Amino acid sequence: MKLVDVEQQARRILFGLGFQEAGLGKDFTALSGGWRMRALLASILLQQPDVMILDEPTNFLDLLGVVWLETYLHQMRETAPATTVLVVSHDRAFVNAICEEIVILRDQQLSYFRGNLAAYEKDFEAQKLYWGRMKEAQERQIAHMEATIRENVKIGKKTNDDNKLRMAKSRQKKVNDRMGIQVSAKGTRFKLNRDLPGFHPKARAEIEVPTDEKGASMLLPDATELRFPGPLCSLEGILFRYSPRDPNPVLNGVDLVVHMGDRVGIMGLNGSGKSTLVRVLVGGLQPTQGKISTHARLKVGYYSQHAVEELQEQGHNELELTALGLMMKEVDGALNEGDLRGLLSGFGLAGRIASDVPIARLSGGQLV
Repeated sequence: MKLVDVEQQARRILFGLGFQEAGLGKDFTALSGGWRMRALLASILLQQPDVMILDEPTNFLDLLGVVWLETYLHQMRETAPATTVLVVSHDRAFVNAICEEIVILRDQQLSYFRGNLAAYEKDFEAQKLYWGRMKEAQERQIAHMEATIRENVKIGKKTNDDNKLRMAKSRQKKVNDRMGIQVSAKGTRFKLNRDLPGFHPKARAEIEVPTDEKGASMLLPDATELRFPGPLCSLEGILFRYSPRDPNPVLNGVDLVVHMGDRVGIMGLNGSGKSTLVRVLVGGLQPTQGKISTHARLKVGYYSQHAVEELQEQGHNELELTALGLMMKEVDGALNEGDLRGLLSGFGLAGRIASDVPIARLSGGQLV
C-alpha cells in the first residue's frame, strides 16, 4: 500500500472512530482515556493483520465508538474474510454481537462452543439440567443397589448362603467401579479409553454437573455519620482549562450539588470532560474559576479510570509490593491484617495471592 493510501485509510479509520480534523494532530498523551483507546484501535485496524487480538477494546469507548467498532468488525467479514479476530471482553452485548465462536477458560482449561454468547449460555443451562437429572437418577439407582447389597449380605450371613454373598460382592464391585457416565457426548455408549483417555481408577468417569462461577462479594462500608446536615459537595460556576492559552475550556459554568445517599451518573461522549469533572470534584484538579464546597466530615474514596496503569507502574517500581502490603500502606494501621485479608478475599485475592504474589504479576482484573 502506498504512503498516500495509508494516510487516507488512517484518516478514514480515525474519522470512523469519532476523531475530528482538529484532533488528528493532537499529542497522544494529551488525549483522554477514551480517545487514547480509539487511537490504539485505529493503529491496529490500519495494519490489516492476519490475526487481530483485541483485549477489552470497549473499556473506554462511548456508545458511538462501540457501535462503530461493531460495524467495522462485521464489515471485515466482507473486506477481510481471512482475518481472524480474537476478542477478550466483559462487554456481553459486544461479544454477543460480533463473536461466532466462544472459547471458555475455566479451571485452567479451555473448552469451545460454536455460536455466540447467548447460544452458549442457553446450552450451558441445558447441560446443567441434563447432567443434574442424570446424577440424581444415578444416585437413586446406587441407593437402591446398596440397599439390595446390604440385604443380600445380611441374608447370606444368616443362612450361610455363598451365592447371596457372591452376588452382593459382584454388585458392590459394579457400584464402585462402573457407576458414572453411561452415555458419551455423541450419544453413544460411553467407553472410558475412547471418550476420556488417560489413567483412571475406575471404568466410568464421575458425572460432574456444570456449576456457575461465584462472583466477588462486595460489602460497602456504612457512610460516615454527619453531625450536621448539608450537601456533601457542591460546585458553583466551575470553569476549567488545562492551559491558560487554551481558548476552549474543558468545563464552563458547571454547577453541581451532591447530597447524602445520592447515586449520580455522569454521561457524555469521549473527551467531553467527564474525568476532568470527577477530578475537580475529588480535589485532584483545581478549577480555573469557580467555588468548591465540601462537608467538614466528608471522606472520599476515588477509583480512577487509570488506576490499573498506576498500580502497574507502582508494581514495577516496588517489585516486592503485594496486594496485602499495598492495603496495609493505604490504611496506615486503621485495620489489622485479618480484616484486610477478609476484604481482599471477598474480591478474589485470597491466601497467598494476597500476601505472596507481587502486584506486578497480578492480572488487570485482579488489580481492579
